[in-house]
Amino acid sequence: MNHRFILGALGLFAASTTSASSSDVGTTSLNFLSTPNAAEAVGVGYATVARVESPSSVIFNPAGLGYIDAMKLRFSHTEWLAGIRNEQVGLAFPVGRGTVAGLVNFRYTSGFEEVTAGLATGNTQLFSDLLIAAGYALPIIRGEKFALAVGGSFMSARESIAGVSDFVVGFSAGAQARFRLGELPRWAPREADGSSSFRRLQIGLSLKNLGGKAQIGSVKSGIPLAFVSGAQYTPWKWSAFIFESEIQRGEATAIRGAVELFPTMFIRPRVGYNIGVGHTRLTAGLG
Repeated sequence: MNHRFILGALGLFAASTTSASSSDVGTTSLNFLSTPNAAEAVGVGYATVARVESPSSVIFNPAGLGYIDAMKLRFSHTEWLAGIRNEQVGLAFPVGRGTVAGLVNFRYTSGFEEVTAGLATGNTQLFSDLLIAAGYALPIIRGEKFALAVGGSFMSARESIAGVSDFVVGFSAGAQARFRLGELPRWAPREADGSSSFRRLQIGLSLKNLGGKAQIGSVKSGIPLAFVSGAQYTPWKWSAFIFESEIQRGEATAIRGAVELFPTMFIRPRVGYNIGVGHTRLTAGLG
């Protein structure tokens, strides 16, 4: 077994622009569970179900853990223009045939202005969100041309708004398949030893946030149940194209997409979009 230790500070920055919406991130009951909790996820427009293979897979698609063959310690810091900050730390390591991971995520702000019926009240409220998750994934098929992994995760979350708190739990399950396609054309970048790379296709499916009900003050809510499907296509070794769709119970479908470049091992510029009812987000990041 490979015992390499990888320490990653992913997502040096992530920024997004969002159209007006009636449910801003972090200002309504537990809606942070349906928004990204990692800097690299913001950079790709939150299109993560087919691509994440880090400890944050326990949130986006636990099956991604099945492709981790070395210990990974990951931390992330994200800021929104509205003054919202997100801190995350996670650890994943192989155990037997599978991989186990744990993650802690904390989102907070020094205060946001209360809005009632679309009008600012002049009152400032504080909020914080704490999420703890653990997951396990098992590779079912480990072929050179085809690989398949399945996984599941457990999550507990606590949200506090203006001193009122609530606690919920939820489960997620997913699958992720990877295909190795034909070799790259001769003009494409080569490996360090001169050998050719291969075109790759990754497909992910996830049923997220099963179970759980919540109430904060007079606001009743549940964890947003969502079915997410997506794909990532890597036509050559220095770029990837990502597409994803999400259907939430009681909410409209969201469409996401992104382009990610790999000019070096340590620098990955990303540009993404996220379109749904009430919001259009354009995002960019560097990791």
